[in-house]
Amino acid sequence: MRKFSLLLVFIIFTVAAGPSPDLHRQTDPAADLLASMSPEERVGQLFLITFNGSDFDEDSPIYDLVVNHHISGVILNRQNNNITDSPDTINDLRALTRELQDFNREASLLGSILNPQDPTNSPPVYVPLFVALEPSSSEDAYGQILEGLSTVPSQMAVGATWDVSMAFQAGSTLGRELEALGINLLIGPSLDVLEDTRLLQSGDLGVQSFGGDPFWVSQMGEAFISGIHTGSDSRIGVIASHFPGLGSSDRSADEEVATVRKSLEQLKQIELTPFFAVADTKPGGDIETADGFMTSHIRYQGFTGNIRATTRPVSLDSQAFSQLMELEPLSTWRDGGGVALSDSLGARSIRRFRDPLELSFQSHLVARDAFLAGNDLLWIQDFQNPEDPDEYSTIVSTISFFTTKYLEDPGFAQRVDRSVLRVLKLKLRMFGDFESPGLFNPVNNISIVGTDLETSTQIAQSGATLVSPDQEEIDDRVGGKPEIGERIVFFTDSRTIRQCDTCEPVPVMPINALESTVVRLFGPGGTGEVGAWNLRSFSMADLANHLGSPPETVPVVPLVSADDVDQAIRFADWLVFSVLDIRDDEYGTEALKLMLDQRPDLARDKKLVVFAHDIPYILDATDISKVDVFYALYDSSSAFVDMAAKLLFLEDSAEGESPVSIPGIGYDLIAVTSPDPEQTIQLFLASEVQEEGEETQEGEEGFQVGDIVSVIAGPIIDGNGNP
Repeated sequence: MRKFSLLLVFIIFTVAAGPSPDLHRQTDPAADLLASMSPEERVGQLFLITFNGSDFDEDSPIYDLVVNHHISGVILNRQNNNITDSPDTINDLRALTRELQDFNREASLLGSILNPQDPTNSPPVYVPLFVALEPSSSEDAYGQILEGLSTVPSQMAVGATWDVSMAFQAGSTLGRELEALGINLLIGPSLDVLEDTRLLQSGDLGVQSFGGDPFWVSQMGEAFISGIHTGSDSRIGVIASHFPGLGSSDRSADEEVATVRKSLEQLKQIELTPFFAVADTKPGGDIETADGFMTSHIRYQGFTGNIRATTRPVSLDSQAFSQLMELEPLSTWRDGGGVALSDSLGARSIRRFRDPLELSFQSHLVARDAFLAGNDLLWIQDFQNPEDPDEYSTIVSTISFFTTKYLEDPGFAQRVDRSVLRVLKLKLRMFGDFESPGLFNPVNNISIVGTDLETSTQIAQSGATLVSPDQEEIDDRVGGKPEIGERIVFFTDSRTIRQCDTCEPVPVMPINALESTVVRLFGPGGTGEVGAWNLRSFSMADLANHLGSPPETVPVVPLVSADDVDQAIRFADWLVFSVLDIRDDEYGTEALKLMLDQRPDLARDKKLVVFAHDIPYILDATDISKVDVFYALYDSSSAFVDMAAKLLFLEDSAEGESPVSIPGIGYDLIAVTSPDPEQTIQLFLASEVQEEGEETQEGEEGFQVGDIVSVIAGPIIDGNGNP
């Protein structure tokens, strides 16, 4: 695949390197780089491109875009088959990121050979590629790399711990392992505040939010970003999403541009608070500062105070974007190099916004509007014009349009230069000296990838939440833990996911996941508290079919006969459900609600326990009243299945609290995060609260009327027992 050997590249590089770059570092290295770049090179730095496949050669479109169009970087995802199936996932991904960077470097050093049509016959300025990853989103909650990485729990699972050290630990694990794989740009975490959990529609953020309280989302976001920077040795840029916030959106930003009725002042109180927190210094100043924000496809009604006025999507609205960036501390952060990345410009929501009939799509104008709105980097995905033969043609023509406009419009050129300067500053912070031969030797060795088994276990233990009833009522509801002679029937959500289009589907949770864990921990090979012969496992799809709701198409996982399910339920003592969120396009996900609403008799005289491995607000008040015990775990990975088994057998207790409101039990986040009115708040003399090693102040045996006395109060505890 490789046309030129790295040895040849290194020889030419050594000869052509010229004077030491330190001679230029007395000024501004980013400005020096910019001054050396051609208009084509500058324009290319605005584009982050997705591409298909995990292999490429000199004839591949992505090769041409990297080598001859000087794009800023690529975004990898499993929908585009960039990531191979196990057992080679990790090694193949590292090889892919290295090869992308190597081709880019070769192009810079041997540009006149690779591109003989170049009339200047001079190589382009060498600028490393961004290799970006969006770990998960509301549309793809299960991540991009399904096997090989250490498990980093969902943001909501982290939020349920109410412990910023857990957020730091999760971020550190993710940063350390992604950096070892050559990933250097993370599109995340989400800093969205999930304010209204009643919006159970497509586009619900699900567990990809730290919670619904602006202060705690800020705290967790800062700690997570600190962890990413620390774990990667600051070699990963962090692009927090979805600026200025999707928390009040009632639909998917990928499918339709949502309209949120909020003014700028209201946004400052809720949605913008976490972004303010991670933009408190200029990028690179503190490890908790985000390097950039991803702007969302969302518009606001009443943004400027006029309830009848509606913005365009913020990603395309220069006026709204400018007003936001004029706020402090965003203004200082932006002036200090804060980068703005657009959300995907080929998203169906943008296509429908531009043309409700979706018959036309003027890609170059969409990209232009997104850039002029204030975005420095443009996310190019699903970007094909209807009249073009392929997406590659559309991308090339869009880049060409930008280059022409750069040459003809001085004002446009100045804006391009400002954006490219921000991009170059970020890359220089991440990579340091671009000319270092060891530039892409990761700080972290690939051997550490997948070795962190503690983080997910600790978060599962600290974040598991008892939704209903109170702890002291569990024994009254179910009489304790299952006994050895009792029959337990497990129902598990049976949805599957794929690492790539041709990869075998794998279950999000195996149908027998909880049963197997119970046997391992509490069966004959464990504590001996349960017999494997009394356990049965079925899918939620099996239950839906039994309840008279057959699938419209043949399920990926074959269904068990309705008679088998009926017999198992009839003789069961316990019915235990492991559920995810309800999705219209996933058969069987509504089976629990279907049973509770239409066939509650099936659970009569049985002990009914539900473990929510996704959102905790999946059931309403009526449904919860029919459930004996309801836990929220927020994540479906193995550590959380282990925790479910331990909770079922009362080996562990749920110590977490939901970071979002749960209407079904009247759990209101605003109320529970308010000061507990029953507490006694201690007061201390300021002189008594001293740093370790300080000497005690003298002469304070008593006070006279009129003396000024400094006192300290606290800690003040909220309704969940958190400070």
